[in-house]
Amino acid sequence: MDRKGLKLFNKMSKFIAFLLVMCVNIIVYAENIRVSLVHNQESVQIENENEFIVEDLHTGKIQEMPAGKYFLNVRGSFLYLNDQKVGDKIKISRKDNGSMPTVNQRRYNGDLIARARTGFVYLNNEIDLEFFVASVLPHKSSPIWPDEAIKAQAVAARSYAKYMKILNADKTYDIDANGEELPFVGLGDEKIVITKMVQATVGQYLLDKDGIPAMAVTTSSSGGRTESAVNAFGVAYSYLQSVEDFDKDSPDFNWTYDVNPSMVRNLLEESGGVILGKLKNIYLSPLNTPGNDRTDTGRVKTIMIQGEDGIGRVDVNLLVRQLDLKSTLFDIETGIPMPDKVVAPITNYYGIEIGRKELPINWGEERPHTWQGLNKSGHVLKGTKDERVTFRGRGKGHGVGLSVWGARGLVLAKKYTYEQILAHYYPNTQLVK
Repeated sequence: MDRKGLKLFNKMSKFIAFLLVMCVNIIVYAENIRVSLVHNQESVQIENENEFIVEDLHTGKIQEMPAGKYFLNVRGSFLYLNDQKVGDKIKISRKDNGSMPTVNQRRYNGDLIARARTGFVYLNNEIDLEFFVASVLPHKSSPIWPDEAIKAQAVAARSYAKYMKILNADKTYDIDANGEELPFVGLGDEKIVITKMVQATVGQYLLDKDGIPAMAVTTSSSGGRTESAVNAFGVAYSYLQSVEDFDKDSPDFNWTYDVNPSMVRNLLEESGGVILGKLKNIYLSPLNTPGNDRTDTGRVKTIMIQGEDGIGRVDVNLLVRQLDLKSTLFDIETGIPMPDKVVAPITNYYGIEIGRKELPINWGEERPHTWQGLNKSGHVLKGTKDERVTFRGRGKGHGVGLSVWGARGLVLAKKYTYEQILAHYYPNTQLVK
């Protein structure tokens, strides 16, 4: 074996050894979670390159399905794979050492449980909790981040999943694969470094003061201070309070979004049913002197908008969804934005233009926000051609719980361990090891 082959062999041997250790730990802490992959769907694509098993969970009948592409659908109260009846509740699994079938072109570990309900297909992936955490964490973290920050996120994800299991114990699934907190797309997105951190904290989770797994929600960054659950969700949790954040390295710590006033009007009318006509004024207290329209941390609760046909109080969450704003922590400006660059002509010796060059404008700290100036509370819209509504905000996400960028900052700036990170963002909880 040459040197290159030996190096590859050693690398694969280490990875296989790591997987064996992971599997041993998972056997010790074995716990499944039911993840909803499909609900209220008329048809689901099931495909496999080899034979697979379908078991009717009511009758116990087992069928071997040939390799190929199928469409799982409902007729009456029964499930069919193409035209073959398979039962009203079935388990789809691999045959012998074959691979698991894909669901809508995504592959999953564990069992696939499907049922027919009111003419629709419902399909869960019943997967080991540790494999689930290892699959979802790469969407919330980065392999190059400090180990302690990743460990803290692993414990938070596991705690949230266990909380959802208790909350949804009497339902058909524990957690939605398309949920905002722990989006799950199956196998293929795992990262070795992140999986190691999951293994390092295997079985660990947070308990609240009543001995219940904590709803350990996380946010990307908070813009300097996290939000309380009571302000963000309307429900108080003793461990989801507002605390100082350390997320200044986040690319979303400061952000700006410009939009045409007519787009704001159209989105409110089409998606929110708020009919105001041509917009005339937007009322919002400034972030540095917040009023009743903001929370204690400055996040916007409601915005008053006046149009030619009326005036209405708009829920900020509607505006955030429709405009795809990064958070509710923002100020508003109206007017014509100052340019960031100027286009200068390039001429030859004879004064003939031979090209153009964009030159950035460095306004520095004294940059004026708009040509028309900034109105701090009542933002007047004059209806001019280039007029814009500018949102200047901080942070990304709802701002509640562990801040992903803040956890990174705590390790880099203060050398926090994952236990200290969890204690900071989730006070009044106990870490179970």
